[in-house]
Amino acid sequence: MGIVRAFSLSILLALCAAAQGALPTGKELGQTIREAGLDPLACFHVRDLSYSKGAIRLYFNEGYLIFSRPVMGQRLVAVFTTEIEGGDGEVLLIPPSRSERQSLASFTKSPTLDEHLRDGLLIFTDLSGNTLLDQLTRGEGGRPAPEMGPLLAGQWNPVVANITQPLENRVIEDLLSTQAAEKGMVLAAVSGRSLGAFDLISDGRAEHRIAIRQSRGSQDGYDVWSSFLPRGTAAFRDDGEVRPLQYDIHAEIGADLQVKAASKLTLIIGPKAVRAIPLQIDDAMKIGAVRLDGLPAEILSDSVSRGRVSLNGNERRMLVIAPEFLAPGSEHHLEIEHAGHVIQTRGNGVYFVEARGSWYPHMGGQRSLYDVTFRYPKRLTLVTAGEILEDRSEGEWRTTRRRPTKPIGSFGFNLGSYEKLSGTSGGVSFEVYGNRNLEEALRPRTQMPIVIPMPLPPGRAGTSRIPVRMDVPPPPVQPDPLARLRTVAEDLSSSLEYFRGMLGPPVLNTLTVAPIPGTFGQGFPGLVYLSTFAYLDPRERPLALRQAKEQV
Repeated sequence: MGIVRAFSLSILLALCAAAQGALPTGKELGQTIREAGLDPLACFHVRDLSYSKGAIRLYFNEGYLIFSRPVMGQRLVAVFTTEIEGGDGEVLLIPPSRSERQSLASFTKSPTLDEHLRDGLLIFTDLSGNTLLDQLTRGEGGRPAPEMGPLLAGQWNPVVANITQPLENRVIEDLLSTQAAEKGMVLAAVSGRSLGAFDLISDGRAEHRIAIRQSRGSQDGYDVWSSFLPRGTAAFRDDGEVRPLQYDIHAEIGADLQVKAASKLTLIIGPKAVRAIPLQIDDAMKIGAVRLDGLPAEILSDSVSRGRVSLNGNERRMLVIAPEFLAPGSEHHLEIEHAGHVIQTRGNGVYFVEARGSWYPHMGGQRSLYDVTFRYPKRLTLVTAGEILEDRSEGEWRTTRRRPTKPIGSFGFNLGSYEKLSGTSGGVSFEVYGNRNLEEALRPRTQMPIVIPMPLPPGRAGTSRIPVRMDVPPPPVQPDPLARLRTVAEDLSSSLEYFRGMLGPPVLNTLTVAPIPGTFGQGFPGLVYLSTFAYLDPRERPLALRQAKEQV
């Protein structure tokens, strides 16, 4: 069965099931994936068999290759092992750019990857597993080895379950996609004879980006040896299966800084029918009720934030599963309630928003309109992007509603006890905020008194009581967190004029700048998080935290 025929058959079966009201839920599909296991009847003795995906070349020179049982017509997993006399496999990859070859060489001592393999586990959600099996079924590159099937299945099924379980939602998303061949992924988790275990990934949902990574350990993430787009990749084109048109968010920040919110996403379906709607949100946010077009909807959430495919740090992938396929071009409303502690205190009335762009359920990398309302303690100031539509106080609470005038890719906010300077430059109205108080990490520590022995008076030699003097250092000078507020505002004004002359009129005509604890900054549409260091005179920064050029 060819790739086109297999794909057409899977879609036909899905449509027939829909007509009979028998589409599986996401939970049922996940259980089917977990229970599929390796297929003892789909085991082959392979020789001089090759497989390629983009720049990745795998050569199964001699060994056994066993496939998983089909799920919705797809062979999702294959295991290759060289446990045979003369067994050998090889992976070959040459990064297209000099910089990526240098990166690879820094980890492997070679600018090209040419590694012999002990074994490897492949996960395909792009239908290429079916193509590889079709090739073997035709007698090209191998012959059936049913006598080895039960042995290999028993040996490798626990390994397959361990690697595929964190990827389950991604597999479900691709299984339910009508564009699996274009949007699917291939992951090869291989064991090299010299380099140890590492992964090769080609991800259709990331413009077929290829990455080579090696785990640092269970909790320490991955070393990325190389990551690149295929040669000739066209400029980014937004052809998403689902696109957000607008986010309407109502958020309340409690006295304990917990964020409780209800996010309503207006979505439009792309040119093909869709059943799975992918979203991302910070790990700290817990999901409550989920409704699609006013009706309760099924949601699946990854068990871990650091998957083998995703490179995001603390974001968790979710899938909203529609009860039936959503028609191309149709518009839908998705409502999600969520709550969590994404704001931390840095002491002395200074706060840190950890989940700056992921505090709400979102589709990464896609621009949309936003209409966001915050309710928060009146003693604090909340800043964010967009025009102010509402700003009022009631008792101890304040309500602010903001709406950016253009579609933007993400929506962040900041919170604190601030002073403000305003101005206009380069066609942009800007506000620069600074903390009234100094964060605890930047406060100089009081030095301990110094005990200084005094010389003995004449005739007191041999006494056990030695006179001392206490030298008490003066209290340290506390840096002023607003010392450079005006300087920051003037620098911003000059920058806006400069970039307008270079790039032309800005897309957004308002800009907010607010401090963020730590040594880094981050730019969001209409909102810039600026390190609190930028607000301090360089001579007042803690000595241990100054750059070498700023030492005095």
